[in-house]
Amino acid sequence: MEKVKIGSKLKELRSSSGITQKVIANHLNIRVNSYSQYENDIRQPDYDTLRKITEFYEVTMDYLFGFESGDDLVELRLMINNLTKEYKLIQKMISSYREDNEADLGTIFNNIETFNENKNKMMELLLIDQFEKEKKYLLK
Repeated sequence: MEKVKIGSKLKELRSSSGITQKVIANHLNIRVNSYSQYENDIRQPDYDTLRKITEFYEVTMDYLFGFESGDDLVELRLMINNLTKEYKLIQKMISSYREDNEADLGTIFNNIETFNENKNKMMELLLIDQFEKEKKYLLK
């Protein structure tokens, strides 16, 4: 009897989940080399390991052995993975936008403060000038 090859399914599931062989191997308590051999159809996992794999990826053994289609599941995982990446990118953009705007607000507030200081100095100078003019006028 010919061995059923599940390596391509394992690769597909791992890729669509966006994880490394090391992550899944650690979860299964096996060496990375062993998991790599599963993906390359060099070795077959034992029943216990198969059960852990199906639980980890949330698929059935039938799917793993090719008896049912899991295209929807794989596509959904890819979509989730892409959305997660987009979400992280958007978070970075928002964070960057906030930092830029905070810097801009700081500059604006500094400019307003400088303007107010200059305005006050001008008012003082005008008052002093007016006072000097009135003093000269009265002393004539």
